[in-house]
Amino acid sequence: MDGSVAISATVANTGDRAGAEVVQLYVHDAYASIVRPVKQLVGYAKVHLEPGEQRRVTFDLHADRVSFTGIDYQRIVEPGVIEVSVGTSSEDRPLTAEVTFVGETRVVGEGRVLLTPVTMA
Repeated sequence: MDGSVAISATVANTGDRAGAEVVQLYVHDAYASIVRPVKQLVGYAKVHLEPGEQRRVTFDLHADRVSFTGIDYQRIVEPGVIEVSVGTSSEDRPLTAEVTFVGETRVVGEGRVLLTPVTMA
């Protein structure tokens, strides 16, 4: 409930020219105590690739990034299943997985994690 998970995807340039792609990370909590966005963008990275090159993009998704203001006006992280997806736009997210948060509902105070760090290899 207060940790992070690494979410990775490999991006490849199958063309014959150098280019770039913006890899985007989305989350969705279908079972939250209040209605949550269907596609919430929580991370992205622009990846430059030479022809035939591929790179592994890894997002470090902290639990705070799925927090929200609950019915009692406190920012919380609830236990349950969060769907994560990776793609090139909100309409093109071919990679999906589920992350399960286990434990008690946690109130998120000041100093919460607001960024999703990205590494590329």
